[in-house]
Amino acid sequence: MGPGQNGDGFGEVRELGFEDSGAMDRSGKRIRNARFIERSLLPVGAACMVASGVREALSALFGAEVRVRVSEPVLPSPQAWRTIAGDASVYHVPGRTADTAMLLRPSDALALVGSAFGEPPAQPRPLSAIERTVLERTLDALAVHVSTLCGKGDGAPRFEPGTELGSYSTYFELLIEGASAFRIAIALSREPQSVLGTRLMIADLEDVEVEVAARMHLAPIDAETLLGLEPGAFLPMMNTMAPFDARAGIAGWTLAYGEGGVSGGCYAFVLDGREPLPVGSE
Repeated sequence: MGPGQNGDGFGEVRELGFEDSGAMDRSGKRIRNARFIERSLLPVGAACMVASGVREALSALFGAEVRVRVSEPVLPSPQAWRTIAGDASVYHVPGRTADTAMLLRPSDALALVGSAFGEPPAQPRPLSAIERTVLERTLDALAVHVSTLCGKGDGAPRFEPGTELGSYSTYFELLIEGASAFRIAIALSREPQSVLGTRLMIADLEDVEVEVAARMHLAPIDAETLLGLEPGAFLPMMNTMAPFDARAGIAGWTLAYGEGGVSGGCYAFVLDGREPLPVGSE
């Protein structure tokens, strides 16, 4: 499997596969030719993250535990998009890097609102005004989880009748199982793209405060004193009347060597010019 380009400027992934159907040879065996199949760049883990959020939200809304299964993200053909759209209700969710849409076929919409009311699946019929409101508010509650795929964009989520999905790219489905089973299809207007951030420069860190700690050597003590140490015990320095050898460091890394002592009534550290060892060599 490797990346490819078709000239539109976006990354693609193609995987070696086989034709769905093949020609029959003279011995009666069906032979399927190998070919490269385009695969979605959307990680299955990202779809699973959406499924997890949808499961938690629906369980809270329905007051009952639901299970959610997720299909692998695919790249439907233009003909497949026409079949997918069909008579489905399209709930558009604006995004920062791309737009997403939630699709529900009429039978799935009925099953969803039936689950919200704790009722069994209804016979095929148009949604009532109340059911339409319940459906819209439920999808609005799910939009925050779907928007994690592309970031939150400008504008509010909304139904868009007659939306043309031919320009959309990625598609996967969430199969919800509970009192009623229904599907919520998720479509992305474009494949996810890796975005490289700007390079971090030293100037960007100039205002960051860091904690510098000084370490010093203490005077030797005998084993008996060491074994008898307890809270409140005093340990003498090498010579409290003269500067003592010390080092200054950040997060365990030695920044400088020098001498510690008292200056102007305050403890102080004076660098002596010795070069610290390279990071990781101490």
